[in-house]
Amino acid sequence: MANDMGNQPDGGDLSVQLVRKKLLLTYLAMGLILSSWYSRIPSVQMAIGLGNSAMGMLLFLGALGSLLMVIAAGPLVGRFGGGRMLYASTFLLLAAAITFAIGVCTGSAIIVGFGIILNGSSHALTNVPANIEAAGVERRMRRTVMPQFHAVYALGSLLGALIGSAFAALGIPFSTHFAIIGVLCAAQRLWCIPGIVQDSDSAYLSLQSHIQSQPRKSAWLESRTLLIGISVFAFSFSGGSANNWLSVAVVEGFCATEAYGGLIYAVFQTALSLSRWFGTQIVDRMGRVNILYLSAAASALGVGVFCLAPSLPLAALGVTIWGVGSAMSFPIGVAAAADNPLLSPGRVSVVSAFASVAGLCAPAIIGLAGDWIGVRPGLLFVLLVLAVGAVSARANRTSEKNPDA
Repeated sequence: MANDMGNQPDGGDLSVQLVRKKLLLTYLAMGLILSSWYSRIPSVQMAIGLGNSAMGMLLFLGALGSLLMVIAAGPLVGRFGGGRMLYASTFLLLAAAITFAIGVCTGSAIIVGFGIILNGSSHALTNVPANIEAAGVERRMRRTVMPQFHAVYALGSLLGALIGSAFAALGIPFSTHFAIIGVLCAAQRLWCIPGIVQDSDSAYLSLQSHIQSQPRKSAWLESRTLLIGISVFAFSFSGGSANNWLSVAVVEGFCATEAYGGLIYAVFQTALSLSRWFGTQIVDRMGRVNILYLSAAASALGVGVFCLAPSLPLAALGVTIWGVGSAMSFPIGVAAAADNPLLSPGRVSVVSAFASVAGLCAPAIIGLAGDWIGVRPGLLFVLLVLAVGAVSARANRTSEKNPDA
């Protein structure tokens, strides 16, 4: 079958390999930062004295702020360059650490809310240029490597959760915990930025002259970019549903303990991460679109088995298949959006925004379905969304075949 990356030799240039290693470290730190916050939400909630509904609203506002920053990140990178935006995101990360410390120490929900917004904005502002640079590495290496960056991000998330659990067990306050992680990750970013920023800054320089000679419509008006976004939304909705409701569905559906729920969720994350790291050659052999078709089929099969399984071991098998099916969609979507490096800032921003919207919608929609028919059967709604993702998957083929390129 046709290879979307072309039958070209592996990129072994030492400079490309160095950029790849520094980018992998950056993705690891991104996952570490975010999960360091997620793992300590209960202690922060206790410190500021909020109930579940009020804390949920605070988290929603933070996610909304992150979404707005993702939308703004594309134009910002296009105008100022990825390097400046990565430095700005580092400043936001340090500001978030300081704000969290003040908010927790004073018991102020408002100040903690600002910390949530700053932390989410830092992550969103890092996400777009990092994905642009990862897509550039993939182009220069002439083979699929984008999923590996996201596999390392998942590893960072796992490490962050383990560190958060250890710090909580040792009684280390969240403000101290996040300050340590924030400073370490900020130092890593400051060290790596000069060595990784290539495509996002060259896109900025090229875009200025391009705009002067040939104005283009916004990425939000491009049919291919929107279809890629719809595909990413569908698969992100599927993965987001697992992230938010899988443990609850295990506890509720099988009368299992919370420990079993956490274990099944770990199975999902492990299947996803391993598939991203080791599955890149399959993408090269089969092409993006065929992989997305298989991903939709595998995700649908996994969801169906999990929701209808009569026993927990069979449900775990379904979760494994679901995790494998969820692995490649977002990396492939980002790579497809960045096919044209000149226009990648706006397009990657749009695709990332679709993923962020899915992250906002999935918890609420599955929660409503769960109140009506139960969480485990309610997850069958994911099948309808996956069908939409499969229909729009063809937009992820190489941009030379698309009118919006």
